[in-house]
Amino acid sequence: SNTDYWALTEDCDGKSQLAMAAAGIPMLNGYYPDQKACAQDFALLGYRSMPADLGQALDDAAICAHAAAIRSTTVLVLSGPTPRTLSCSAR
Repeated sequence: SNTDYWALTEDCDGKSQLAMAAAGIPMLNGYYPDQKACAQDFALLGYRSMPADLGQALDDAAICAHAAAIRSTTVLVLSGPTPRTLSCSAR
C-alpha cells in the first residue's frame, strides 16, 4: 500500500527521491503527500512547484494530464504493492 511505500525511509527528502533513485526515472508526482508533517526541502530544488492535487488519489486521466505536461506518454504507476505501466495518448 502507499503507507508501506512512504514508510521505507524516515528522511523527508528521501521519501520522494527513493523511487527515482531505485528506478532511475523521473517522477511526475512523487512528493510526500503530507508536507506539514514532513516537509521536503532538498527534494524540491530544481523542480516545478508542488501540484495542486498533492495528496489526492489520482485516476488514470489525472496521471496522464501530469504526463502530458512533460510530454511523456508512458508512466510507471507506483500506487500499490505491484507497479503498473500506464500508456497515455500523445496530446
